Amino acid sequence: MSAKRRTKAPSARRTRQKASAGANDSSSLELEPIPFDAFESIANRYIQNQKRRLTQESLGRVWKIIHANLIPFFGGQRKMAALTSKDIAGYIAYRSQRVSPASVHKEVGVIRNICQHAVEANLADKNPALAVVRPKIPRPDSPRCLMPEELAKILEAAPGWLQEIIKLSLYCGLRRGEITSLCWADIVGNELHVRQTRKLKGRHSARVVPLSQSAIDVLEAIRPNRPSPSEPVFPRPPATEANISQQFLRACRRAGIKEFSFQHLRHTAIEWMSRGGVGLNVLSEYMGHEDPRSTVRYVKATDAALSDALDLLERSAKRRLPAKRGSTPNPPKD
Repeated sequence: MSAKRRTKAPSARRTRQKASAGANDSSSLELEPIPFDAFESIANRYIQNQKRRLTQESLGRVWKIIHANLIPFFGGQRKMAALTSKDIAGYIAYRSQRVSPASVHKEVGVIRNICQHAVEANLADKNPALAVVRPKIPRPDSPRCLMPEELAKILEAAPGWLQEIIKLSLYCGLRRGEITSLCWADIVGNELHVRQTRKLKGRHSARVVPLSQSAIDVLEAIRPNRPSPSEPVFPRPPATEANISQQFLRACRRAGIKEFSFQHLRHTAIEWMSRGGVGLNVLSEYMGHEDPRSTVRYVKATDAALSDALDLLERSAKRRLPAKRGSTPNPPKD
């Protein structure tokens, strides 16, 4: 990597400190502002433009990617029009040695969006990131699901506030964003009215989930004496989306559970209900999937289910297929 890439652009805080220190010094140098078409300037305007569509947590993650990784690598003063596909490919190679493919995938996505913002502002002729292939995120052949004994270990290792979130997510198949947006007004009798989240615009994401007795017990254990209808079921903080994911991963590490994230609790709920005999259409509606095919990849056929299907097929074949010569066919049953 060139020395230019390793040089960190001066932060706004350091710039203000230098300006303040030299305010009474007649020999102090006048600091030059960041050019309008420089990478840092365009990246900051991109962040401002995203405030209307991203949550505060998502916006914070984008800001961190830009200021902790992109600006130090590419240089804040660098002209956006001078950024090439080769530069971005070099960034991918550099970061791939330090972080996971999923992290590099997200960071390159931010680069792509910043470059597109520059194109739309007529500060660049083309988006160089479009010519670069983002690293593929390796996916397991089948979704990871918990065993009951693994769940017990995670609950034991998790903090108290997270234990109730884990249980409710598993009992109701809730997404992380659905849990953090849950208010006491959403609980009506033995039903949970799940709101449509900002990330999920499909009509099935907003739904009514019947509460099992186990889910009711969880909610009753944490319900205040006189909760306000708009009061969150799980106070923020600590129950923010980012903190839920982070603390859950730490609990998994303490419990010795590898390659398992909070999202996998939904996968576990689907598989457990499927093994209990719940049909695919019911599962899809319960989990808020827009397309039943999203549910199919989490449903595994058990040995008992395959055996029952084989017996049903054999009985149906005996009633409907032509009998062997010299034998009397079985009449179909009404």
